Amino acid sequence: MYALSMAISVSVVAMIFQFAFNPSMGIINKVTGLDISWLTDPKTALAIENMWGEKTAGVPHYAVQPEEVLRLIEDIQCDNVKVCWDVEHGSIEKINQTEALHMLKNHIVTTHISDEAGVNQIHILPYFGNIDWEKLLKAFADIGYNGIFNFEIQHYLPGVPKELILPAMEFSRKVGAYLVKSLEEMKTS
Repeated sequence: MYALSMAISVSVVAMIFQFAFNPSMGIINKVTGLDISWLTDPKTALAIENMWGEKTAGVPHYAVQPEEVLRLIEDIQCDNVKVCWDVEHGSIEKINQTEALHMLKNHIVTTHISDEAGVNQIHILPYFGNIDWEKLLKAFADIGYNGIFNFEIQHYLPGVPKELILPAMEFSRKVGAYLVKSLEEMKTS
């Protein structure tokens, strides 16, 4: 399955969205050189990511609140348009992620998994910031999530001495394995 995560920072008109992804006329296939029926191919999903922050260049962000994400998905009216739930963005915005996951459970196909210790310390390894991972994993278990846990931890390794990069990467793999193991155990308990 292809998953194209999209960060939406302004309101999207469904007609423009559908035109952009039209297989014969749409700009996405032309730019990428692909021939994919983005909105109808059952092996393809477009994932709308929840955002954080108030504005960019004076323009209010859209799809910050889970209700906005859900409305956007419903307005597009396409089975292949889904959700990428970014847990760090939810944490920064102090969203009740348990409620958000339940609201969006039928639409979430992928995630961005990272932690945050404030807006100046983002995209860090889980358990190094503010997120209550046991509570969050329980919420994912409660909705029966079986999708991808996609690490978005690009701020984890900068500054790590060269000799420690491989051990640090192995540690991040172990953290990911622990998250998945914990999620699976919570599903069966």
